[in-house]
Amino acid sequence: MRSDADFAPRALRGFTLIELIVVICVVATLMAIALDRLLRYQEFAEKTGMELNVAAINTALGLKFASDVIRGRHAAVGVRPRQNPVHLLARPPGDYLGVLDDPDISRLPRRTWYFDRMSAELVYLPGQTRYLRVGDGANRGIRFRIEYVGDPPPEDPGARVLQQPVLRPVHPYRWEIRPD
Repeated sequence: MRSDADFAPRALRGFTLIELIVVICVVATLMAIALDRLLRYQEFAEKTGMELNVAAINTALGLKFASDVIRGRHAAVGVRPRQNPVHLLARPPGDYLGVLDDPDISRLPRRTWYFDRMSAELVYLPGQTRYLRVGDGANRGIRFRIEYVGDPPPEDPGARVLQQPVLRPVHPYRWEIRPD
């Protein structure tokens, strides 16, 4: 004797085990792709935030330099490299820890800035490093130091040129993230 289920149209019976496994695999693949994208965009946002802070500090250094030159305080420009450049900002970044004396980096939170008084370097401790390539000292964060730039023009090598302070990385780094 045949039951009613034997005569039910195939569409009303539900998923087969194979169909369910295929759907689960497709959903899992889409979730993995979405998670990868999310992590990628988080790291891209972190990179952008760090670079915006460096740009703001470089702008503040340039304004301070111009102010000193206009006021005729050329000697005041020479003491900037060992000073903390964050103090030139109207307000420090929200993730700034302050001035530290050669701290144990393993105990500091990630995605933060601090000024290392011993080396006179501004340090950023990245949180995500999947796409980050840093030269020597990668385990110690991305380190920046104030340096002077400005050479006399090639046509007049004897010209006196005031060198401007600029925040530059101590070791080369490269964040290889390409937004889609």
